[in-house]
Amino acid sequence: MVTNRNLNHNRMIKLATYCSVATALIIIAAKLYGWFITGSLSLMASLIDSSLDIIASLINLLAARYALQPPDNEHRFGHGKAEDLAVFSQSVFFNLSAAFLFASSINRIFNPVQVENSIVGIKIMIFSSILTVLLITFQNYVISKTNSKIVSADKLHYLTDLFTNLAILASLCLGYVFAYDIIDPIFALLISIYIFKCSFDLLRPAFRNLMDHEFPAHEKKLIINIINKHPKIVEFHDMKTRSSGNKPFIQFHLEMSPDLSLLEAYTIAAEIEEKILELKPDAEIMIRKEPAGVRGHIKDYKD
Repeated sequence: MVTNRNLNHNRMIKLATYCSVATALIIIAAKLYGWFITGSLSLMASLIDSSLDIIASLINLLAARYALQPPDNEHRFGHGKAEDLAVFSQSVFFNLSAAFLFASSINRIFNPVQVENSIVGIKIMIFSSILTVLLITFQNYVISKTNSKIVSADKLHYLTDLFTNLAILASLCLGYVFAYDIIDPIFALLISIYIFKCSFDLLRPAFRNLMDHEFPAHEKKLIINIINKHPKIVEFHDMKTRSSGNKPFIQFHLEMSPDLSLLEAYTIAAEIEEKILELKPDAEIMIRKEPAGVRGHIKDYKD
């Protein structure tokens, strides 16, 4: 069931993706002009980073439109894995660009080239940094309201871009003041290493979700504590957890006294579900209710 809360969240997520695409286009145009007139390798590094941002933002835009669709007859669990696929593909793009930048930086260190028109490059980096800060501020607001992983991944791109901008700004300023040609490729090399690190930070959780990895141990412990605190639960078993995009899925079996009525068993399960939803508000929870003591006596339907 799609609630007003979900509709508002979906609108905010879509707006955040539109803003990131628009911001990336403006920044790319500015950096392309800056690289053309300065020849700075570190500025080229930032241009590559921003180009990846626009690719990532476009992927996120398409993935968000698909992932936010409600479940249908062919996708009973929803379309949330589109988010994880988008994040995973972005990490691949980042790693490839970082490898290219790393190789270019090594080459430029041994074959330095003088950076020209540094003042223009400095102005462009200040402009890009201001735009990036404004976008990240808005993305933080959206994340605080929706907990969207796709916007979180997009924000990580622009945080990377912001640090890249500041590093290049420092590189251009130092190169302008001290006239050392080697400063530019050294900063580009450091940026490539930073992009590698951020890429793997994106890849790891996306891969875990795509492989239906269990919740972290501390999160499962909180859920287990909620179940164990209910006085009418004899035992529980077969807990399984996973995430699809920003939607958690939780399922387990509850064993209760055989003397309870169906209504009483349903009420107990509903009480536990409500407590878990306080911990995981957007979770889909599936609880199987069983009479205690019969597990193992009922034939498994494996034939």
